[in-house]
Amino acid sequence: MVNQALFDEVADRLVEQGIRVTYDSVNAALKERDRLGGGPGRGKSDRDLQIPFADWKRRRRYRPHLAHLDLSDGMEKAIAAFVARAIAEAGHHAGAPPEPPDPTPAPDPNPVVASQLADLAASMQAQLATLAEECRLLREQAREPSAGHPSTQKPSAPLKREERRRGLAAATGRFFWDRMMQVFVEAIRERGPMSAAQLLETLDEDALAIAAAAFEEVTVSLIKEKVEFRISKRNYFRMTDEGLYDVLPKHAARGRDGGNR
Repeated sequence: MVNQALFDEVADRLVEQGIRVTYDSVNAALKERDRLGGGPGRGKSDRDLQIPFADWKRRRRYRPHLAHLDLSDGMEKAIAAFVARAIAEAGHHAGAPPEPPDPTPAPDPNPVVASQLADLAASMQAQLATLAEECRLLREQAREPSAGHPSTQKPSAPLKREERRRGLAAATGRFFWDRMMQVFVEAIRERGPMSAAQLLETLDEDALAIAAAAFEEVTVSLIKEKVEFRISKRNYFRMTDEGLYDVLPKHAARGRDGGNR
């Protein structure tokens, strides 16, 4: 680790020269000092500089952004008073109670600098007012989400169709749709050949609700799909010349898989 007195001397010299005190600038100054003393120009690692650097900054109250400006004591106090007031105003806009102002008046700075500080203060006041308004709007939106915004709730997964080949769900689906086909057969036997729309009207509300909840919504196109699938398997139905659905004669052969779908 670098001797604290040596670090203080090097860092203070950098400040006097208007050079920002950093690990690199201190290390470069130490190398130059070593070369001037007849050495090989060795530097130090950041780890060796860390503790003396932190101690020097604490004792010198070093502020790198202000150090190179070479401000007078009065100007530094004026800037400190302005920053304290800005922080108090920011806390007031955020909802915190403002801190009481420092009763000690700051010394009058240079008129040109004072004008620049006034312009900066006005700009910061406008920015703080804008931020306060944005915070207020965000709080209102958090309490009352806009109806136009899309819901953050995940949509429910679409219901799977009953075209599953294994397991209890598949067996239940096959039974349900096959039983619906039998209802259609009974209706056709009573009323004669029917269209898909007419077959849909033969189903009661309970059957439609169960289908929608467990499988899929029953529509004209769905009935057409399922009836014609069974026609292709020579099961239950046949198509008439008029494009209506009729039942097969009892002696008609069924497909090997029973035509369940």
